[in-house]
Amino acid sequence: MKRLILIIIFSTQNLWASQMGLGLGIGKVDGEDIQSIAFDYSIKVHQLNLFSLPLNIGLGLRYTNLTSDTFKINSKGNETLTDLSSQSYNIAVYSDYELSFMSLGFNIDLLGYTHGRQTSISSSATKVRPEQFNLLLGGEADLGTLNSEFWVGKKFQSFTFKLGMSHLVTEYDDKNITLGKRQKFFDTYFLNIAYNWM
Repeated sequence: MKRLILIIIFSTQNLWASQMGLGLGIGKVDGEDIQSIAFDYSIKVHQLNLFSLPLNIGLGLRYTNLTSDTFKINSKGNETLTDLSSQSYNIAVYSDYELSFMSLGFNIDLLGYTHGRQTSISSSATKVRPEQFNLLLGGEADLGTLNSEFWVGKKFQSFTFKLGMSHLVTEYDDKNITLGKRQKFFDTYFLNIAYNWM
């Protein structure tokens, strides 16, 4: 029997560089417009040189604001929220590859807190609010509002310009047993401008 052995050789180093960015996003969810604003601050704390490519890993804080006039919250039912507005504050993990001509990155929220005004479900007297506690558990087990980003970017002196896609989940309380969990996964496209401290 033949065996294939793959040996991965990499080196590591500590890296205490920080980055602050502002991103604006827009998307359509079930035909309705939704807007997102994300402001984040991250610190790169480690670097892996994997296959001669530097992979930066860091931690940070992210603020995400979501607004929409109408928003279908439950994929298993027909509930629609009117005048959605929520603000979340999360601890996130950040990573990016530094290539010679561009950067590739991914980040994801881990845990945090969300608040937002009470909103109504259309054609109903039910009032709901955003779930306050955010926690990444994976898929439908996620709690609250979480943001993640895939992006490509280009660095110009102290600034990095990023273009990418945000994958978000949001959840509202007062769960309806018949319709299931009031939760929605959706995507928006964003443009981010970040300032780098080296």
